[in-house]
Amino acid sequence: MSTSVECFHLNTVDGVVPVAVEFRSSHQARRMKLSVLRGGKVRLTLPRGVRRADAVAFIQEQAEWLVRTINQTAPTQTVSSHLERFPWVSVAGKLCSLECAETMVRPFLVFREGEELVIFRYRGGEHHERDLLYLLRKLAVETLPGRVQFLADRIAIPFGRVSVRDQQGRWGSCSTQGTVSLNWRLVLLPPVLQDYVILHELAHRRHMDHSERFWAQVAAWDPDWKKDDRTLTKQWGGLMDLGRE
Repeated sequence: MSTSVECFHLNTVDGVVPVAVEFRSSHQARRMKLSVLRGGKVRLTLPRGVRRADAVAFIQEQAEWLVRTINQTAPTQTVSSHLERFPWVSVAGKLCSLECAETMVRPFLVFREGEELVIFRYRGGEHHERDLLYLLRKLAVETLPGRVQFLADRIAIPFGRVSVRDQQGRWGSCSTQGTVSLNWRLVLLPPVLQDYVILHELAHRRHMDHSERFWAQVAAWDPDWKKDDRTLTKQWGGLMDLGRE
């Protein structure tokens, strides 16, 4: 029996949802079987000889059921359990695979611009959760300002500075002085949703309210903003509690 794990972008009525799927090939299997295990882990059991294209099509056909079942099955999340279910982070507009392992030294991360892998090394035992939280926040501080700058340059919107914080109930904010404050959990959102939040805050550089003019500006930059906003709330709103005691 052989296994491998791949990340898929599932198309649902509420938008695109990234899901990690463990492929397990078995001599005993007679048909493809998709299972959501305890904790929200997804496994696809395959008979020998099944084409990858057929397996991918099967996963996509089950997308609505799969995402709904994952949300119902997953327990209250710790940082480690979340990263086990979703072993990726969003950096520079890309979904990057996340490789986590223990280290005997201080926790550290490795990421190089243009690559699609982020490496986390954390201490075990009682330090485990605290180190992973530290590394996620460090990654957010190091990468989110660059994404704001990229998007602001693209739409020709000036801003002051970027602050990465641990907001209690919001993804971001923008002050009258032009400071864009972002929730560190944005690195755990799919890239399209991370960009939606940033564009939302940059739109406040033109309209410091949520008037019709504001939403018209958001729509000009992100025509799918309504779907993105719905997906953000429905599929990823639970991230707000991640990392809190």
